[in-house]
Amino acid sequence: TVGVTPTPHRSKRILWSQYHSVRYPPGYMPRDNLEVKSDILDWHGDHPHTNFHGMYDALRDRGYYLEILGSPITCFNAKEYGAIMLVDSEEEYSKEEIAKLRADVNDHGLSVAVFGEWYHVRTMEGMRFFDDNTHSYWTPATGGANVPALNDLLAPFGFAFGDRILQGSANIGGQPVTV
Repeated sequence: TVGVTPTPHRSKRILWSQYHSVRYPPGYMPRDNLEVKSDILDWHGDHPHTNFHGMYDALRDRGYYLEILGSPITCFNAKEYGAIMLVDSEEEYSKEEIAKLRADVNDHGLSVAVFGEWYHVRTMEGMRFFDDNTHSYWTPATGGANVPALNDLLAPFGFAFGDRILQGSANIGGQPVTV
């Protein structure tokens, strides 16, 4: 037999937007952590079952249910979720997605959590390399996250990220976190 959990209350349902995270090989997406020098490509993309498994476990341990959205933001019902997580977005957002997110937040009380790494044009240009397999130069398509696309998405809320790269550590909930 298989146990089926009843649909949790909206406040316990979180939607992870996977659609805007690009996996290699469609383009040169550099690693999120600039300190990693041995493996420059973001091979696995960013997913709660790979490099964000710790975040997934922490949410589950606190009673949240995480669902993956593999479609544009226009393809879900915000009345069914308490929050949407936009993690390491690399693709652009359409005008329809921007309008829907604004409506979902303003009309349906959807919370939005945005996680993005670095974006700095000179750093990206400095990561250019010659690929022996394709016999061509590769320059990153974006930084650790597509900050200009995120800024377009968040503009209706009066919020924007900058391009300064910061490094350090912090404590969140008693857990050390590298920033």
